Amino acid sequence: MNLLEKNKTALKVFILCVFFGCQESQDNLFVNIDDVTNTTFIEFDLHATNILIDSLRTDDVRTVLVGNYLDDSWGKISAKSYVEMRYDSGAVVADTLIFESLVFNLFVNDQLADKSSSQFEMDISNMRDSLFSEAVYLADREILSLRSYQNIDLTVGIKDTLVSFTANTFGKYLYDQIAGLSAVNLVAYKPYYALIPGEDNESLLSFDLSAIQSNVVLYTKDSRDSTYVTRFVYNGVNFTHLERDRSTSDISSYTDLDTFNIDNEYTVINPAQGIFTVLDFSEVSDFFESQPDIMINGVELEAEVLGTTEDPVEGINFYNFREEGGISGNAFASIPLVTAGLVQLYQIFDQAANDFLVTDATFISPSNIVPVISTIEESTYSAKITLAMQDKYIKSISTGVFDMEKLVMIADDRVTLNESLIKQGSIKFKMYYTKVN
Repeated sequence: MNLLEKNKTALKVFILCVFFGCQESQDNLFVNIDDVTNTTFIEFDLHATNILIDSLRTDDVRTVLVGNYLDDSWGKISAKSYVEMRYDSGAVVADTLIFESLVFNLFVNDQLADKSSSQFEMDISNMRDSLFSEAVYLADREILSLRSYQNIDLTVGIKDTLVSFTANTFGKYLYDQIAGLSAVNLVAYKPYYALIPGEDNESLLSFDLSAIQSNVVLYTKDSRDSTYVTRFVYNGVNFTHLERDRSTSDISSYTDLDTFNIDNEYTVINPAQGIFTVLDFSEVSDFFESQPDIMINGVELEAEVLGTTEDPVEGINFYNFREEGGISGNAFASIPLVTAGLVQLYQIFDQAANDFLVTDATFISPSNIVPVISTIEESTYSAKITLAMQDKYIKSISTGVFDMEKLVMIADDRVTLNESLIKQGSIKFKMYYTKVN
């Protein structure tokens, strides 16, 4: 088939895909109509392996990790976080007010610890550079801390959901920065700092900065001992730096972007440890190459977790893996360039569709690029990816290349402490298609 014939076929398939693929009731897509359609069902068992990825984004969630933890299988993980606050409510601090105290409240949504009660030590430190809301921060990014404002040493129980502590040394620094500011300047002021685990720390804590319980409260008083309260909250500009030491682990011989088998029965998705699952799409690719004249009616991707999985990862994205370059999520970082008029929306949309599976809604409304998020239900991840596969298939007809040999299952929340064990033999690619005569 020459290029002209390929393009004609692609156009014909595209028109039919649009016509049939956008029907309101998908029940109509999977039936045969005499002398009109010939719909066929096919299912592929996808083989899976594991991969190490150490440089994923951690700046697009309101959760941060602080601490360290040694896992017998995966090695030691250390986490430090960089955060930014904003004024929320309460008194504008006049320079006549006297500093009294500063209280941190951090909501704990998860933790890893070997004991029912562990020492949690961290430094509140300054940062050489400020944070930028437009920037992309990966897990391997680190910002130099020049000095510690204050050391915090607490005992945290395994079931504790709130960490509260007084930090008056840091509080005095904060007070000196804001005392005498006008209301306008106080609102504009964005204090930032690092949370760095101490040498004697014994646990890894996950803090939800978006929780209403997470805040920093400054107390001041006037000459008559009347107390004034100024409340700060976290503004969503934050990221977590992760260091992983696998030298004594079961996977010590592997490095970033290496693929490997952990067990014949399962693969692993453990975002904190940088371990993810890779799906082999070579059989699907071979099938598409042998079928240049089909219409894809419906596609679903399924994977089961082992029954021994206690706290599985809640949501999964699917990223295209390339032998050179690994995975890419640059489409998200490029969205501000569209707003600024530096690139066209279709360029970013095309980049996104090439880099990861996007939702059907994204194809219908490309101005809102959303990756497929497969949430776990009854121990199964299930994702409908019909339009994404139509797009891949049509491009493969035009170019002769199916650009999805491997797909990586990435946790939508890349700092979650949850772990999923994906059952080998349970990963199914299910497709209904119609031959185009």
